[in-house]
Amino acid sequence: MFLKSCGFLKYANGSDATNAVSLALGERNGTAIIMGTGIIAFSQINGKLIRRGGYGYMFEEGGSSLTIGRDAIIAAIKHEETEKNETAITALIRSKYNCTSVRDQVSYFYEVGKKGIAELAPLVFEAYSNGDQVARNIIENN
Repeated sequence: MFLKSCGFLKYANGSDATNAVSLALGERNGTAIIMGTGIIAFSQINGKLIRRGGYGYMFEEGGSSLTIGRDAIIAAIKHEETEKNETAITALIRSKYNCTSVRDQVSYFYEVGKKGIAELAPLVFEAYSNGDQVARNIIENN
């Protein structure tokens, strides 16, 4: 109603992704990827916008902060259970939560949900930048 009161005859409320793509690409051809608890990609080709993904965490194939964070938790737990696949991710998660076991944090991860798990993604990139092979595998798989 506010816009109508200002004299607008027609208006639409689109996605904030439109603003992100416009900011990233302007009029140029290219692709903008938005990663959070989900992932969505927009390719702009000759003014036409093509969408891939963005259907929510249940239908993602990977690449979001959520899946990277979840994969970090899984890798750390497997490392603790088997003492194989040595990974810096385990120590980074333990340090973040000031704990001695990632396995003991599982109920906490359920409590913090998608957002809390997604917040672990930067730890994977940190481990990757320090040469961690497990982190490299997680990033490549995502």
